[in-house]
Amino acid sequence: MAYEYSELRDVLFTECGANTLQKIQDNVDSLLDGRRCFIMVEAFDGVCGDSWTLLACIDRLVEIGKIHEIPTDDELTQHRVFTR
Repeated sequence: MAYEYSELRDVLFTECGANTLQKIQDNVDSLLDGRRCFIMVEAFDGVCGDSWTLLACIDRLVEIGKIHEIPTDDELTQHRVFTR
């Protein structure tokens, strides 16, 4: 089974999902306080959970306009680049 944000989105509205999203958002805010961009794997630092839920947190932040993805030629998901 492949990752599908649309299938995981509702998990982020549970207590556990919301807590994970908040931790990811806090990491993102910290990362962007000192620089202009970050790679996805940096946002997961210190956050435990299902890897697809962590991916969904990033996609949710993009969906609500908190961050934007910068297109790159790198095909590795964990190397996706984001900015405000």
